[in-house]
Amino acid sequence: MDPVSLVLNALTSGAAQAVADSVSDAVKSAYTKLKQLLSVRFAHNKSAEVALVEHATDPETWQAPLMKALSASGVSADPSVIEAAQQLMALLDPTGTAQGKYQIDLRGAQGIQVGDGNSQYNTFNAVTPTITVAPPIAEIRPGQPRNGAAFGPAFDAAGGRARLGRALNEVYEEGPGWAQQFDGDGSGRPAVICAVFGQSAVAVDQEVWNAIGQFGRGTCVSGAAAVGFPVASAERPYVTADARPVELDGGAWGRGRLAPMTSGGWRWEPQITFDGEASRDQDTWSFRRGEMDLRLRLAARMLLVAEDMRVTEAGRTRMLAELASTGLSDLIASLATRYGLASADLAWQETPELEGRNNSQTAAYQLIVPGAEGRPALLGSLWFTLPGGRAIDVGAIVDL
Repeated sequence: MDPVSLVLNALTSGAAQAVADSVSDAVKSAYTKLKQLLSVRFAHNKSAEVALVEHATDPETWQAPLMKALSASGVSADPSVIEAAQQLMALLDPTGTAQGKYQIDLRGAQGIQVGDGNSQYNTFNAVTPTITVAPPIAEIRPGQPRNGAAFGPAFDAAGGRARLGRALNEVYEEGPGWAQQFDGDGSGRPAVICAVFGQSAVAVDQEVWNAIGQFGRGTCVSGAAAVGFPVASAERPYVTADARPVELDGGAWGRGRLAPMTSGGWRWEPQITFDGEASRDQDTWSFRRGEMDLRLRLAARMLLVAEDMRVTEAGRTRMLAELASTGLSDLIASLATRYGLASADLAWQETPELEGRNNSQTAAYQLIVPGAEGRPALLGSLWFTLPGGRAIDVGAIVDL
């Protein structure tokens, strides 16, 4: 492939991927780098600058003007531009890259400098030899800042080059740590080595890596920043997309795992943790009619990534109907019997204002066992609160 066609092909492919929600940060970074290099070459050439900018949103219309600008700017003699285009195509088309599809044919070119060492080949006679520039091979970089773990051991533990193939890029920052992509030349399955800052690295299938990137899309925290990276272990040095769950750590959502679904795809499951203080919800009210002698509270926070969720009247009615069959109802009835209180015909009801709130974001219920002088002897209170503002969790509180 000639240099101009390579660069134009990379720009067109990059523009098509840039608008996709699933595109990786590595692709975005490589595409941006290529455009920045070209912007420098196009400096002071207004028509070329316009062609580059407009091509990003309308490649078909601006294909011909951009090719003309690329040819006139001399990109075929710029090794940094050629290398950036090859790196972008290595990410977008690892199979084609491995097959040599994006090698450069410099037949007929004169005064070309190729590679970082700037070895110059001058061909000014009638014979036009072929000079082929192989795609750059990125190396493993174990000494990244803030990352004490080397990628080298993970590379070797996963099977080395025979299984992972060649590195498609250098290590880059992603979410809670570092990542590097490999073409999977030895196995035909592209892979990623990743490591949470300061922790051991692990190799994972590209399918698993792509699944991580889908969680939390459209929210303030998504992808690896939300769910984290796979956890390294001696028993599983290479995390494949098989039927086993994938343990995750380092994300803003806390520890969890990817669980394969029988219908295909993956779901994220949190690792349930217990906090004996529950300080975040200790002062939330649930009863306004006098002091309690004792309050037992269970508060839970459950992550929820969804848009425009509302508590509806129909939903509130269904919840009220379900409460009678819960273990909480049986517990309150058992306590009532223990203390000689009436335990028959106990029924849940919506908590009235101002004691409770029942609106589009909150649902509140109560079950009262009366005692002497009509004062509540036992009170069960249940609250549900949907996320508000930048919150991404559902609050659930049970009081007794």
